[in-house]
Amino acid sequence: MAERSMLVFTGSRKSRLDGLKALRDKLGRQIDDCESNRDLASLSSRHMEVLQQVAELEAEAEKSAGPPKGTGVTDIGAKRAQRLAARKGA
Repeated sequence: MAERSMLVFTGSRKSRLDGLKALRDKLGRQIDDCESNRDLASLSSRHMEVLQQVAELEAEAEKSAGPPKGTGVTDIGAKRAQRLAARKGA
């Protein structure tokens, strides 16, 4: 029963990715405890679908995050290079 409430909570308060990760974990536990080959096939198929969706959403999130922000040192270096280029052009 605790697993069900966790999925309901995740689905109502967090992102789709969080919900899929919770479902992935629940399916994994069910696969580990499964004793029926028929049920194992069904659970495994669903688990693979969820894994694919998680991978796709994580790739989208990584792509939309953009390039990592520079450190203070690299920012200073970039500004210095801009100033030097401006002086040469003037």
